Amino acid sequence: MKRTFILRTLMLATGLAGCATKQSVLTTELTRAGLDPQRSTCVGEYMGNRLSITQLQTLGRAVRETTGGADLRTIGAADLVRIAARVGDPRTIEVTGAAALKCGVV
Repeated sequence: MKRTFILRTLMLATGLAGCATKQSVLTTELTRAGLDPQRSTCVGEYMGNRLSITQLQTLGRAVRETTGGADLRTIGAADLVRIAARVGDPRTIEVTGAAALKCGVV
């Protein structure tokens, strides 16, 4: 379950709506994906504070295209960083890797 948390969260990017903050939406989705609440909050706040909605959406699309509907539980944080590298946005790569390391999800 821990391996899916970032991927599922990034795939929710198109679901950001209403008055919910990016951070709260990310945190909620991380928890739903199986990450414990403390780490969910850490990653949600870290990525939400550092990436724009557009960056999150772009990364989410890249994840969907790369996985092709594969079982997300088989994909880990290192795979996600490689996918982020394909996006070509240095900030997205940096924040994705840093969130995993900072929050102890690698």
